Amino acid sequence: MLNNYKIYCLALSFLLLNSCAKKNDPGPDKLDPVPQGASIFTRYVAVGNSLTSGYTNDALYRQGQENSYPNILAQQMKAVGGGNFVQPIVPDDEGISLSRTSTPTAKIVAVNGRDCAGAATIVLERADKIPDPKTLLPIRDQGPFNNLGVPGAKVKDLLDPSFGESKVNPFYFRFATDAGKTTVISQAQALNASFFTLWIGNNDILGYASEGGEGGAEMITPAAEFEANLKIVLDSLTKNGAKGAIANVPDITNIPRFTRIPIRKNGNYYLIEDGNGGPSRPIKEGEYIHMGIPEDSLKCGTWGTTTPIPRQYVLDDKEVSSLRSTILAYKSIIEKLASQYNIALVDINSKMEILKTGLTYSGATYSTAYQTGGIFSWDGVHLTARGNAIVANFFIEAINGKYATLIPLADVSKYPTLDAPVNR
Repeated sequence: MLNNYKIYCLALSFLLLNSCAKKNDPGPDKLDPVPQGASIFTRYVAVGNSLTSGYTNDALYRQGQENSYPNILAQQMKAVGGGNFVQPIVPDDEGISLSRTSTPTAKIVAVNGRDCAGAATIVLERADKIPDPKTLLPIRDQGPFNNLGVPGAKVKDLLDPSFGESKVNPFYFRFATDAGKTTVISQAQALNASFFTLWIGNNDILGYASEGGEGGAEMITPAAEFEANLKIVLDSLTKNGAKGAIANVPDITNIPRFTRIPIRKNGNYYLIEDGNGGPSRPIKEGEYIHMGIPEDSLKCGTWGTTTPIPRQYVLDDKEVSSLRSTILAYKSIIEKLASQYNIALVDINSKMEILKTGLTYSGATYSTAYQTGGIFSWDGVHLTARGNAIVANFFIEAINGKYATLIPLADVSKYPTLDAPVNR
């Protein structure tokens, strides 16, 4: 359990270096400065969005958080002087859903269903339940927290005090030091970390993609705004001389949310509404149907055959082009800033390209394939525990390469790929 983790304090004497175990974190105002020659991982803070928080299977819940990539990374850092790592753990495995924050969601549930021919089958759906009041209660008195990953966060949100208001983001409200006044970045800076990781930017494009581009181009954060805000974030995180690592944004059209549903049925291309106001047309190669579509209408109804699939469920070629050009711009910005701030660059974008066809890692092959690839959870966007362990290793490889450190790689085989659905 996380509350049983220990931190080690360094005390220099004339004869030896002693380590002493502390039950509780002393807080940023009581922490001694990192002595010269000490580990750069003494105090680690992780900043980001749902991918950093441990969100998985369309919910933030205890087991997913315990297998977050920053927590796995922090445990590996302990071998080279890493300290305690505290997360804002949800009190149970019911969790909080990003899509239904007023009705928290448990893990994916397997239910008995029927296929189009009427045969019995297993259907996966979310288990929506009335939340336990404890789930949404503030836990700021249990901090300070090292994992500051907030589901739904864009780059600009890390700098916005209102982001911590309960009506704006209940995830951050739970652990914001002073809800409505503290920002994620000011909270990170108060921790006085010696090392940070930053993985942000996915949500600056994901909302646009998840609505099939129907929310308009304004849903995509412009590259200039993205860069300006990211520089402010990095100025703050490096202000005290902290070392760090930043990850770039993968091409989200490679993830299962956009690749799981084939664009053809029985050899024929599905019929879609034309996004340019023209007549309906067959979908083309390189266009995508995303997982938000009502699949019973697609599998058993007339959608895609006599009834065109509505535009909000499709990414057409122009929308894909807008997404990819933005992602490339973000990639260039992040690479430039990693060099400017002299921090490690974790090239998740390139790793995801490799994962499209399969990446052999520790004797096993993983891919972006839905369910069988081992990387993505049931929601098609967030990582499995093993996916998080692999990402933690991507960070470790980049950090060791940049700083000549010797963080051991995590044993990814110890982590599950997909949580088994709960039967009902």
